[in-house]
Amino acid sequence: MNWEDKLISLYLIICNEYQDRIHPHVERFTNGKNISFTDEEVMAIYCYGILRGYRTISVIHRYAKDHLSEHFPKLCGYAAFVHRVNKLSNGFIALISFLQEKKISADDDSVYLIDSFPITLAKNNYAYTAKVAPELASKSYNSTKKMYYYGVKAHVVARKREASLPDIEIIFIEEAKRQDGPIFDQIRPMLTDNLVFGDQAYKRPDEDKVELEQGLKVLTPIKKQRGQKELSAEDKKYSNAVSRMRQPIEALFGWLNKVTGIEDASNVRSSKGLLTHIYGRLASAMMLRSYPELGF
Repeated sequence: MNWEDKLISLYLIICNEYQDRIHPHVERFTNGKNISFTDEEVMAIYCYGILRGYRTISVIHRYAKDHLSEHFPKLCGYAAFVHRVNKLSNGFIALISFLQEKKISADDDSVYLIDSFPITLAKNNYAYTAKVAPELASKSYNSTKKMYYYGVKAHVVARKREASLPDIEIIFIEEAKRQDGPIFDQIRPMLTDNLVFGDQAYKRPDEDKVELEQGLKVLTPIKKQRGQKELSAEDKKYSNAVSRMRQPIEALFGWLNKVTGIEDASNVRSSKGLLTHIYGRLASAMMLRSYPELGF
């Protein structure tokens, strides 16, 4: 499939879902409702640009203007394009919902993996002065990447699949400073009768009660107690086994960032822009998972 066939296929997928699923979430009730450059075209150009490896709206728009004018003759100017893209975050969420229904069934529907990754608006010294999207973002420290950053965290629950990346089941976007444990308290009622593998941050003091009431077994690595120099051989073996089970979700995050650049939101300048950055890139990645022939 050449690049033109991929573009047309992506556009048709979006068009087919627009009227039933996407349109109710982006409908306009103003005189500007009837526009010649459609939402379907905006979403197709954005997703296509992301999948081609372009990481900013300015580069995506420039590429569309220089190379796709034959397919999108009504393409608007850059400022109008940014405005249109940033109004479509709910449309991308609806597209994600459709793509989730298309995912391949997991090998074991009862096994979930849970973890989070940062989406940074600014990092290190710039994290202390950043003020973009203050109602969504905050400053925090990421121990895995060893950096201070200003932004949000994406908390993901995924179904494990054998010999493949897991499927995203639930995603929560929260300000960076919120701890993983309280977020898990919001998520866990949705995971009744499941086995969940997570890191130490998801260990809860009432886990025995949760297991009894919900049938939810949460497995996390064992942490050394205060003053304890090292874990016992049995505890090390258990912790290593849990960590191996968690590796697929870490691989998922690495693939997601490689394909879309979702973790770097340093070019975002508004709350609407941040939401589109997150959900537009998630939709693009999930489009590629559901239709691998769209890959470049």
